[in-house]
Amino acid sequence: MDANVIKERLAAPFPAEDIEWRVSRTFMQQSGPKAIVVAYLQNRAIMKRLDDVVGPENWENEFKPLHNGVLCGIRIHFSDTKSRIKWDGADITNIEPTKGGVSSAMKRAAVEWGIGRYIYGLSEVFVEIKKDKPSSDAIHVYQKAKGNTPEIKGYFAPPRLPKWALPEVDVKGQNDKQSASNRTTNVPENRNNQEVSNNQMRQLINHLNQMEPQLDLNSQPDFMVRIFNKANPNHQIRLPQEIRKAAFSEMKNYYDALRPVYDLIQIGVEHHCDKDTVLNYVNQLGHRDHYSGIFHLFFNISKNDVGTVLNKIKADYQSGQTA
Repeated sequence: MDANVIKERLAAPFPAEDIEWRVSRTFMQQSGPKAIVVAYLQNRAIMKRLDDVVGPENWENEFKPLHNGVLCGIRIHFSDTKSRIKWDGADITNIEPTKGGVSSAMKRAAVEWGIGRYIYGLSEVFVEIKKDKPSSDAIHVYQKAKGNTPEIKGYFAPPRLPKWALPEVDVKGQNDKQSASNRTTNVPENRNNQEVSNNQMRQLINHLNQMEPQLDLNSQPDFMVRIFNKANPNHQIRLPQEIRKAAFSEMKNYYDALRPVYDLIQIGVEHHCDKDTVLNYVNQLGHRDHYSGIFHLFFNISKNDVGTVLNKIKADYQSGQTA
């Protein structure tokens, strides 16, 4: 794919459901409680955009320590011999300093590639807080009483984005169709029918190297083997080292098996939830089984489950319950 086409697709506006709204401040007026909210992107949406545009095997991120902060570089491989990396950094945060700093640094590095840069052009939005939920996608707000300001709690409807901040399909009123398409293309399809280069293989391995430690799989090598074998019933291995020697399509199946659980962990990082807290949210989904550990989630949760957990955590995060 041409470099200019890649840059254009990376910089394209996100569907409305990928934009989240965070309360900047709340206040009371005679007509009732109000809030100022701002739009933002999560790292999960950024990673998905990179996966969709260039493929998980064609990009990687690098991190370097910075005094009181973290530098992140996002490298995109345009071919086996041509790549480019763009850097930006962020200060560490008060809550989970390392993870928070890494997350913020990656968002800023993504903006260097144009991903979500247009969001800086969105103004703060004034919203009314309603006692009752005005819509199914309404966002919960909770602010403790402080000084002369009373407790504020309720819901606000997500603001409507201007046309210039929406992809063309959303402007035409086809948002649902685009959403379904986005949710089902974490990794480019038909990769098995294409010639896989050494660079593509290396980049996919780099992603697995990033995902496995986050999922604590390095401490459970036997479990890595079990996941790989279940994802690839026609190719059974005995040692985790064999995963990196498998065919690209087989490693992609393994990647796909890890991705929903990895997304859950990333959601927890974004909202300052540890793995046990994320697991509690999963157990509220109403599945027949009760999951006592993260390892039990593989092959048992779907993309829809991830979305449901994300919405619940977002609501609780807005209310302050997950902080």
